[in-house]
Amino acid sequence: MGGNIHAWLIGLLLAASPALAAGEMVVYGKLDMDFERVSATGSTALAGAPAVAGGNDKPWRNRVSSNSSYIGIKGADDLREGLQSFFQIECGLSQDTGGAATTSSTGNGISNTFASRNSALGIKGDLGTLFFGSWETPYRTGFNGLDPFGYTGIGGFSLLGNGHTTNPNVGNLVSFSRRQNNSVQYWTPDMGGASVNFAYSANEEKPALGAVTPATPAGYSPSLFSVSGTYSNERLYGLLGYERHTDYTSVGQSDYGINLGGSYSWDGTKVGLVFEQLHYRFGGAAANVDAAFNPYVKAGAATVSAAGDLKIAAWAFFFSQDVGDRGQVRAAYEHATDATGSAVVAGARTGAAKITFGYGLTVSKRTEFYAVYTRIRNHANGTYDFTTNLIGTAPTGGAHPQGIGAGIKYVF
Repeated sequence: MGGNIHAWLIGLLLAASPALAAGEMVVYGKLDMDFERVSATGSTALAGAPAVAGGNDKPWRNRVSSNSSYIGIKGADDLREGLQSFFQIECGLSQDTGGAATTSSTGNGISNTFASRNSALGIKGDLGTLFFGSWETPYRTGFNGLDPFGYTGIGGFSLLGNGHTTNPNVGNLVSFSRRQNNSVQYWTPDMGGASVNFAYSANEEKPALGAVTPATPAGYSPSLFSVSGTYSNERLYGLLGYERHTDYTSVGQSDYGINLGGSYSWDGTKVGLVFEQLHYRFGGAAANVDAAFNPYVKAGAATVSAAGDLKIAAWAFFFSQDVGDRGQVRAAYEHATDATGSAVVAGARTGAAKITFGYGLTVSKRTEFYAVYTRIRNHANGTYDFTTNLIGTAPTGGAHPQGIGAGIKYVF
């Protein structure tokens, strides 16, 4: 996307062009399916398990996948000149199984609900956009449009954000690539290509005074704050984002993430780079330091309690090149460093690298055929997997998810 990415974000709320007329409702969606052959081999041995060669590996298998497909409705109403109220209700789809999609890569997110994806009610005018609902945070939307593989499927960015999820504050405690429930967002208007987006997720999970438990101790009041600033013109895009999670992994502690990046486009070529630093502060409460959410705080298959700091850095380089009038070659390389800090108890080798190649052929205004190959190489204790449609890496880490796929994308 070499053009104005802020306009692309606004287009997620209201039809980018033309504007919706008062009282008009639009049905829209994206269907993306492919046939894949995938595996995850090379895992480390499971502590206490029989010494069976390859016992934790996921051997090659064929599968049909739906890649973040969705359907939605949206509408707007003119309040006065230059001011509209609007709504959007969006649902994830799984055409491969015939059900509504689970919207968390860890399987613990929102599923089987019509508003499981970006859904909101708000107002938009000359002073910007304000809305309430469940929506991707500014931290995430800032780099969504940079991924040449659409941030979905086996090719999409997998090492940034520490998990791809839709959750309230108490769901998936370590993910920074979030669609956040119970939130309010404000987006400034376009200011000569620059814009700033803010989000706050309310502390609705704060327990009653008589409902204090080890998992929700006194003082527990989880909330989220996210902000990103972007600049874009015909060739250049720049991003700087920050997100803070209060009382997520430990009461009285705040975790935060910082990302920055950009891209440059010319004559059908686009190159870019994204960098991210995640910083967690664990207080040592076993109820919130959970290996199910945090692969860096476990020893073998046993959950442990760990106090202190934990840092993860990741970066991605990406490239796309138009070929002829309808084709495009795409490539990306991602790298996540080994976690560092006093809270690391799974060993230092928790990082990974991922390489992806692909080709897309636009055959009509709405339809694209594509092919993709990708491979993640986890370090001995790394547990990274694909962003969507996970293979399921072994609990002790070290497996190397890889896959090849060919599919069709239809947008309406």
